[in-house]
Amino acid sequence: MFDDKSIIIGCDDTAVLSNIQFVIDDIKSYNLNTISITNGSNLFSIVKSMEPDIVILCYRNNYKLLPELASLSKEKKIPILCYNKYVDSKSLTEFSNGIIFSYEYEHINKQGYVKSGIKSVLRLAERDSPSINVIEDSNQIRAKNSSRYVLEIDQKNEMLSKVKHRIKTLYSNVNELVRHELNSIVNSIDAAALGKNVWEDFKLYFEEVNPGFLSKLSHKHPELTPIDLKYCCYLKMNMSNNDIRQLLGINQESVRTHKYRLKKKMILPKESDLHSYVMSLAQ
Repeated sequence: MFDDKSIIIGCDDTAVLSNIQFVIDDIKSYNLNTISITNGSNLFSIVKSMEPDIVILCYRNNYKLLPELASLSKEKKIPILCYNKYVDSKSLTEFSNGIIFSYEYEHINKQGYVKSGIKSVLRLAERDSPSINVIEDSNQIRAKNSSRYVLEIDQKNEMLSKVKHRIKTLYSNVNELVRHELNSIVNSIDAAALGKNVWEDFKLYFEEVNPGFLSKLSHKHPELTPIDLKYCCYLKMNMSNNDIRQLLGINQESVRTHKYRLKKKMILPKESDLHSYVMSLAQ
């Protein structure tokens, strides 16, 4: 049986609201109950009384509402997906007392992107379910930071992909020398998307939440490549094949092939489940 989850959508644009609702209706792995609120002045009181699993915020001016919502988000552990008209470097830090995931407003029209964000936050909430042991609170905060970082990588890579596409459209309009320079820029973008620094930064977040996982995995299977280790990290975070495909920049068939090759490298029985095996490490 699917879990019941509640989502409050704060939005003052009917077309955008319809688009978000369509995305939510297409998520089949949960029973999602939604409430739409067009009047921002009523949002805080409704969120406070209902304590939903997610708040999706896409008003014309979200920043008028975020101070109160951020405090409530921290107190009640309610994540907020915030789609802003204008995004700057303060968007993820100005309201750091809340669980805020900030995106450019144009992403609201990309149904796959919105769907991936909602599902990632729902999975995060499942990992951070209340525990008797209060010491887990710090791990919950680290888990949120780790998942936020993954979503930021996803957003960055999508932006870089758009820049690459734009550059490639210019190829036919320039001479060979300029085309060569443009190609160098595209190669630099590819390197940045999968760069070593990104991986090293991600490992810092990941190892705070899953201490010993990567060292144990590398010790048991020293033949694993950095891409293999990334794949295993994403499995450990309960990410779907589609999420992994987007983050690694590969297609669905490549995801399945990678999974098959990983099992062979690890010398796992054919009938064994890779996800279950990865989840069992460093527990």
